[in-house]
Amino acid sequence: MDNSQIISTEEWQRRATAGLGWLIRSIDATERKGSSHIFSRWRYPVSGWHLGYPETTGYIIETLLDYHPYFPSLQLEDYAFECGNWLLTQQLADGSFPALLAGSQTPSFFNSGMIAFGLVRLQERKFDEIREDALADLAIWAGKQLINPVQFAERSASYYSRAIWGFTLLSRYLKDELLEQKLKAIALKLSEKIKDNGAVLAWGFNAKDRAFTHTIAYSWRGFLELADLWQMNDWIENCKVFLQKLESEIIKSPFLAGDYDTEWDGNYQYRCVTGQAQCSLIAFRMFDITGENKYSELGNKLMKAILRDQKEGKFDPQLKGAIPGSVPLWGPYMRGKYPNWAVKFYLDGLKKIRE
Repeated sequence: MDNSQIISTEEWQRRATAGLGWLIRSIDATERKGSSHIFSRWRYPVSGWHLGYPETTGYIIETLLDYHPYFPSLQLEDYAFECGNWLLTQQLADGSFPALLAGSQTPSFFNSGMIAFGLVRLQERKFDEIREDALADLAIWAGKQLINPVQFAERSASYYSRAIWGFTLLSRYLKDELLEQKLKAIALKLSEKIKDNGAVLAWGFNAKDRAFTHTIAYSWRGFLELADLWQMNDWIENCKVFLQKLESEIIKSPFLAGDYDTEWDGNYQYRCVTGQAQCSLIAFRMFDITGENKYSELGNKLMKAILRDQKEGKFDPQLKGAIPGSVPLWGPYMRGKYPNWAVKFYLDGLKKIRE
């Protein structure tokens, strides 16, 4: 598929700069203490912005770095490093990173894995001794959590595959083979939840079988990336089944349901825009891995359908470039809110349709 038929260069630049502008405002709103968790006039009538969110700030760093060559005047690299420096202030004494928002003291394995994405990328770009020590401490803490892989996997939702991916990149950066072995054992156990129909048991929040497309995509992106790292061809074939199901879904409508159970019973009363953008990224990655054009075409279709969900900011300039949690806005995923990670995944998908 000719990507120029999906979006013109002018529209791509307009949408990219709008999304990046929103991310920049989300960081400035916290006085550069991470990217604001959400924007919501309903929840926060005065400013609309909330506290910085360490988890998603971690992988937003990747997006800022990816777009820096396209828009150097936006100083995206500087914002990425500032976000990384702030994250180091949030690291807990045991080496982990917290759940929830800025200032939380509750360790989180999943959130720590998301933060690893950004910190490793920054360290690969520019070595820093303080950041290196922080990553080493994080790896030690992670290893302590994985003493019993079976128990860890049994109590974890399947979307922890994405955290395993993040920690695997960390283990490879540090050349920590023992940690990677533990991570692989966890992933193998989690993979037992993959069903023949392309669904995954416990792929929702609280390990439920009904899941937003957001955590469905978390699950499959994790398995696909790990499959590529470890040459797990069975997982790649499993992911092809998942993508075939998505292809069949968008024959009926260009939009995926907001959530599904593991028998693919979808809730079409709303859409999870974040999840559809994430699903496009899985299709694009499958194209990278296999070279089969049908996956690039699927990614383009999924992204094309949600391009116009980006807010123009006509009535509220702070919303320019934002992506709603749900369409309609009062749907059950992030009800009445514009989350920062929605913009991140939208921008990631937007970049892919121009490559």
